[in-house]
Amino acid sequence: MPRFPLLFAVLSFPLIVGCDGCRTESTVNPDVDSELNAEDFVAGRPMPYPTDEKITTSGIKPGHWFTAVQSLKSNNSDSRGDLNSLSGMVEGPSLQSGKQASWSDTQALRRGSMISRRPVVMPRGQNKEIDYRTYTPKRFFEGKAKCYLSNRFVSSERAESFSTGAYPFTRMAAAEYFFVVLTQRPERFTRFQVSDWTRAIRDETSFDMGEPVINYRVVAPSPEDYYPLPLPLAETMLDWTNTAVVFWDDLPPEALTPRQQTALADWVHYGGQLIVNGAAAADSINKSGLADLLPLRPTGNIELDVDAATELLLNWQVPEDSSTDQQVALLKGRESRVAIDGVAIAGTDVIDGSGNLIVSRRAGSGRVVQSRCDLLSDWLTSWKSYDSFVNSVLLLRPARRCDPVQKVDGSGRMNLRTYVLPNGSEKVFADPTMNTRFRIAARDAVLPIVAEVVKRPSTAFLSGQDAYTQVDTLSGIGGWSDSSDVMRLCRETLRSKAGIEIPDSSLVFRSLGYYLCLLIPVNYLIFRMLGKLEYAWLAVPVIAIGGAIWVAREARLDIGFARSQTELGLLETQAGCDRAHLTRVTAIYNSLSSTYDIAFDTPGAAALPIRQGTDAAPISAVFKTGYAEGPILSGMIVGSNQIRMVHAEQMFSLGGALSLEANGNLVNGTDRELFDAVVIRKDPLGEMEIANVGPCPGQSSTKLRFRPATDEEIGESLSEEMNLLERALVRGDAIAPGSARLVARVGGSLPGMTITPSATQVSSTTTVLAHLDYSPWPSPVPDVNLPKADIRVLKDSDLKTP
Repeated sequence: MPRFPLLFAVLSFPLIVGCDGCRTESTVNPDVDSELNAEDFVAGRPMPYPTDEKITTSGIKPGHWFTAVQSLKSNNSDSRGDLNSLSGMVEGPSLQSGKQASWSDTQALRRGSMISRRPVVMPRGQNKEIDYRTYTPKRFFEGKAKCYLSNRFVSSERAESFSTGAYPFTRMAAAEYFFVVLTQRPERFTRFQVSDWTRAIRDETSFDMGEPVINYRVVAPSPEDYYPLPLPLAETMLDWTNTAVVFWDDLPPEALTPRQQTALADWVHYGGQLIVNGAAAADSINKSGLADLLPLRPTGNIELDVDAATELLLNWQVPEDSSTDQQVALLKGRESRVAIDGVAIAGTDVIDGSGNLIVSRRAGSGRVVQSRCDLLSDWLTSWKSYDSFVNSVLLLRPARRCDPVQKVDGSGRMNLRTYVLPNGSEKVFADPTMNTRFRIAARDAVLPIVAEVVKRPSTAFLSGQDAYTQVDTLSGIGGWSDSSDVMRLCRETLRSKAGIEIPDSSLVFRSLGYYLCLLIPVNYLIFRMLGKLEYAWLAVPVIAIGGAIWVAREARLDIGFARSQTELGLLETQAGCDRAHLTRVTAIYNSLSSTYDIAFDTPGAAALPIRQGTDAAPISAVFKTGYAEGPILSGMIVGSNQIRMVHAEQMFSLGGALSLEANGNLVNGTDRELFDAVVIRKDPLGEMEIANVGPCPGQSSTKLRFRPATDEEIGESLSEEMNLLERALVRGDAIAPGSARLVARVGGSLPGMTITPSATQVSSTTTVLAHLDYSPWPSPVPDVNLPKADIRVLKDSDLKTP
């Protein structure tokens, strides 16, 4: 009798332990870890990139990945462990109490923040600058809010940790982006901090309106402050999305690491604006890996042509600018000035009215502007029209008008500056499309067909300046998004495809027939011929086991533990660029709860689980860097009989470029064969043409034959195998006038991402979007008038609170 209670206890033990089948949340509470002695460590303030060590210029843009650095020193012993980092948002002071909400790591995890982790080794007494990558999730607040960075060192030698503290940073507005100056003389650029294209002109009475007024946050990191460490700039384009403009002054080429140069080149090709200032900048870039971006290859220095400089001043002065004559006299009355001579690259344009002193060219969807002279010379900076010149010629932003208006309280008049748009309308504040030209199709493209399938989120809107770009009210343009048109289309498609594929009935009957045939007649005949008929019974279990293995392989099922992985991807590439941006949306299903790792083979990658709404469970996964060649999304839990989606992005090398030659030849210089390729182009009047290419082998050239077509005719000419995303990308209302694109598909799953444990059923479809031609840039226009003499650009620090 005693054996039965013992047997019952043994059988019940697994029920006590549990199988974690329904557990989807992390059990780690970062706020209650045992603390190391605070005297053992010294920690500085974390700084998000890009930065110049000034707290006033630092900021965090919600919805964007970024790189940050944490200074940490171990005082008493060598220390080894991990740095856990969190970034999130906290609501500002409430109207009732006026108190600022406090930061909590646990609360941040519940609200969608994800831990970023990297290994740390600290020799005793040495200050360690630890860089890491993190993401600030978007959260909507009716009032003001702050972004926070929180870091915690977790020792691998003791079960203890040390918190470096949680530090607040300015939350950057949707239209606000970084303006990075690469220079060895940052003091020259203090003027940019208070220029009227950086901040809107406003009177003291307008400071209480609570309206966004900052366009650019100017940072100028000095190499002297960081040597021998690299400049505080990210090493992947995915962390450059918060930057709109780079102004290269006199920075030597060795000041940027090879990865930083690659990230900068990628960023330019996807819409970044690079301004190359004079001889020193041209010489530096020409000696770097960025030389192909230059519109003008320098061959030497020459004397500045005074007549050409005078032409620039006269053509780009704002009407009624009384300082132009003084600047012309300054040019003619002083010693000679240096300019550069060089050879213009194909596709380089001279800015009209610049006296051939300003040239520009397109690099992918980005713009590179290069000056033959120093843009910080006194004959320019003391010119009253200088801000208008920078705003229009260098930044290609709309012209402005400054008009006196009556104050709301009737106490007098104030000056109101508005943007004069090309269509004749006016706008008081700039939207993100006016401040940045950076675009990623998977995040920002407008696909009108999506409105017929899924509903757009309430935080997204369409800009009146760019009808083909979706703007988020929190992250602006270029932010990480699980709800963009491309992402929502992929997610809806995956919901219908993901899961285990149940074998059809023919497999069952075929398998049963093979089994019975082997078990009875074949088995009988073999042993009858051998004269050992009695051994036929011993072969029965062998046949049964072999049959089970064969059925499992045919059905692509693990016995008792089924997994499937369904992936949709968008590979976006720019004309003439051999590096592409790859977005993957992967749906993972398994029959029993499992923990997954998603690893990348290059540093330029990022991944996040897709959360189902703001009330979803906390992200259990950890984003790891420094443990392998690329980042790892580790510990993502997929519950029993559940589907979980992962959003991943990475830069992908194509081995060559896709381009459309002037003679109409499509050149596929990549190492990938394209299937069901079509090329669509749209002229400035909106007329469409299509060329059906079909298969397009790698390293090939194909003569295109265009024909006029409507949306209906284009749809009818497409292959039946083209999915909903591909059909949306070729619609006329998704293509800007004056542009051309190729839409195709590559076979199989692209390398670069590994999911562990692997699935037995894997399905992958990757759509290719290649931009072959682009809409022309708008023509720069100077401001309508100058600000009044009694108006200046005010910063918040200029106001004294009583």
